[in-house]
Amino acid sequence: MRDTTNNSPKTDLPSLSRSIRYAQWFVVGTALSAVLGYFVWFSAVKQLPLSPLGSDWGQFGDCFGGVLNPLVAFFAFYWLTRSVLLQKEELMETRQALQDASISQAQQSDYARTSVRVAALNALINSILMEVQIERQQIHSLIAESRSNPNGHATIPSGEVLYGAMLRDYILGLDLRNVGRMQKKLEYEDELKKLLGAHR
Repeated sequence: MRDTTNNSPKTDLPSLSRSIRYAQWFVVGTALSAVLGYFVWFSAVKQLPLSPLGSDWGQFGDCFGGVLNPLVAFFAFYWLTRSVLLQKEELMETRQALQDASISQAQQSDYARTSVRVAALNALINSILMEVQIERQQIHSLIAESRSNPNGHATIPSGEVLYGAMLRDYILGLDLRNVGRMQKKLEYEDELKKLLGAHR
């Protein structure tokens, strides 16, 4: 990829403008030199007066055109070729910029999806911790109530009074639910670690 900190000579507009001006001056200078050389040769060296004949001036025009036309054609071809190269370079830079933008957009989309999933996992983990804490408090409350009653009964949230084995089974069910929740919490935490580790 082209270094954008330093403009290349092909795309440096001030340098390009200078090159065009130099080419124009060169063509004009060559044309003036051809005319001046023609007059010096025939006036100073050959010491011939200006011809009143149109045919002589036609020959002068042919000579002048023969010198100037190839030069103008060369520079026209040169600047046409250079303009095509500049357009090709600009198209390549545009294509590279579009590819970079596409990659950046894909990365941002991936980061957004990851952020949403991370937030969801954090919410699920916090929800599980809250549910586990509530059920543990319920278990402690039921155990404390059964110990305070002479016949060992306790009232569950539905209002039903449980004794002995039924109360133990109910508490065991709450405890098993908490174990399942904690297992799910560990799975969410593993997924969270993988997501965060992949985007470091």
